[in-house]
Amino acid sequence: MNRLTNTTSFLDTLAGFFAQALGRPSFALCDNFFTAGGDSLGAADVLNCVDEAFGVELKFRDILEAPTPLRFALTILRARARAAGRDLASELSELSTEDASRLLAHLQGAQP
Repeated sequence: MNRLTNTTSFLDTLAGFFAQALGRPSFALCDNFFTAGGDSLGAADVLNCVDEAFGVELKFRDILEAPTPLRFALTILRARARAAGRDLASELSELSTEDASRLLAHLQGAQP
């Protein structure tokens, strides 16, 4: 399984996939992909990028249910944890401190 830490943060990389699928230079972590003009082809692009970058094969319904980069990040982490027989905390421990803080703030309902 690929590690989630590298020179670019996990969340920034994921937001970049959303931006690329929409043909934009950037995409906010709390923005909804479909509200921003995303469609099924763009979602397929995001899913392919996630599979290649993070080793997680997700379904279209996953991005429908979690259409923001923050929510989708949690979907990715949960899928990775299930596949490895681990818990979400183990996946969070592989993130940079900044990414883990942003995700934990999101889980607690605070704005990152």
